[in-house]
Amino acid sequence: MAPPSNGNDPKPLSWTELGLGPRSVLVFLLILAVVAGWLYHWFWGHAARAVPAPATHMADVGTVNAMREDVCGPPTPNGRPTAFSMLYSEEKRAWIEAAVDDFARLCPNIQVKLTAMGGLESADALLSGEQRPLIWAPTDDLNVDYLLARWKTRGREETLLEPSARTALVRTPLVVLVWYDRLRMFQALLSAQTSREGSWMSSLCALVPRDGDPSASLLQDQVPGRWADWYDQNAARLPRPAAGERPLPSREELVRWDRVKIQHTAPTYSTSGFEVLYLLAYDYALPPRQRRSAPASSADAGTDADAGTDADAGTEEEDAGPQETVVLGNEQLREAFAQGLEAKKAPLQRWLQRCQAGMPNFPRSTELATKRLLDEGPLEFDGVVTFEHLALPLLQRIDRYPGARPDVRINYPEPTFVNEHPAYLLWPESQGPELEVQRDAARRWLAFLRSQEQQQKAILHGFRPATDLSLIDYDVDGNLFLNLRRHGVQPVLQVTEPPRLTGQPLADMVDIWKAAVGRN
Repeated sequence: MAPPSNGNDPKPLSWTELGLGPRSVLVFLLILAVVAGWLYHWFWGHAARAVPAPATHMADVGTVNAMREDVCGPPTPNGRPTAFSMLYSEEKRAWIEAAVDDFARLCPNIQVKLTAMGGLESADALLSGEQRPLIWAPTDDLNVDYLLARWKTRGREETLLEPSARTALVRTPLVVLVWYDRLRMFQALLSAQTSREGSWMSSLCALVPRDGDPSASLLQDQVPGRWADWYDQNAARLPRPAAGERPLPSREELVRWDRVKIQHTAPTYSTSGFEVLYLLAYDYALPPRQRRSAPASSADAGTDADAGTDADAGTEEEDAGPQETVVLGNEQLREAFAQGLEAKKAPLQRWLQRCQAGMPNFPRSTELATKRLLDEGPLEFDGVVTFEHLALPLLQRIDRYPGARPDVRINYPEPTFVNEHPAYLLWPESQGPELEVQRDAARRWLAFLRSQEQQQKAILHGFRPATDLSLIDYDVDGNLFLNLRRHGVQPVLQVTEPPRLTGQPLADMVDIWKAAVGRN
């Protein structure tokens, strides 16, 4: 135990009493610093000298800045980016969103504000004033022509866009993604049937007569016919399988398939649905037999553009015998289609009602409708009308796990649409220095999307390039056009497009469909 303190314990010595004044402390610290520096030099200096000094970028800065200004334009005076908005079709969302991230890193002086919508949905949003972007990039010019027709009937005085000021971004055809056994049966039945209707009418509205009366059937029966009934009508004429090819599905299996079910989206929201409606109207108003001119020796040559019945058409072709039949030119087809549609609006509405009024739903999104094909399987859907770039990832899933589920094929119908995803600068008559700066930035953004790098990235997203970039030459692992050819993918596209109507007929088609199915 320590003795008690008496209050006289010695105090600790101060620095001064120890002989360490301020000057001595300073000298000590200086010596310590010199020793530390020598140790650093000895242990780390040699290694530092062994590593090459980083190359200077001063010589490259001018080149980088010049390149950036060539692509992005000059920096803004206030340091804030030039911002503008772009309304685009949701079908190309993955590619556009990835591209805008690349563009933001390259061009921090430009900001692109994106809004994605369905094709006709975006057109209606522009018409109502809900959206007022600087750039509109729908899926196809069909959307543009539809909007301009509505714009005119609404009496809008402001010029929306200049049709000639068009920038194609990427290309993608309208296709049918279908289970392989269904595809074989479709092809066999279409080749065997005596009906001379087009393939769109015959498949999407199987067994629905063109003069069918919807009032004679219940609403739930206003849908396409059954596989087994279609088979019964054509069994005697079905082609035999080629040597080594497995037999066609039996009638018992077709009974299990029930109705013919090819899904498509709502024409009032999605471009793919609008294009299906257009192709159905084309088949109805101008059947394939009427897309050819009569032989010169025929008494009624050239007068059958608006022929009446299948029987009449059959007589015409039989009378023609071996003589040459001339395919009408595109302008003639367009005129004949327009005339046929105008003359057959009422029966077209009744036929669409008989075919589609009883269907439970029409999805708004092409992408979601496409995914449902694999998610819900062949008992729910025989196929889906979609865009090629949305079909390729699903084919890739099938390809990765062969045998895990039934095979799926991509089919390129005749005719079909090849969508070029055009982009337009809107409000061309509006003026102002700020707007001109935004327009310059918008043009640079569109040029960036058409650059070789972004077009190659578009290929990896399943799009065909809008430029002269070759799909065949771009031989990389992610090029699904080359990897999925066994599923029917065509790297070199060979399809026929229908004649394109403009103006009021497009708006009429949508109105006819709304009235036929009783929904928007």
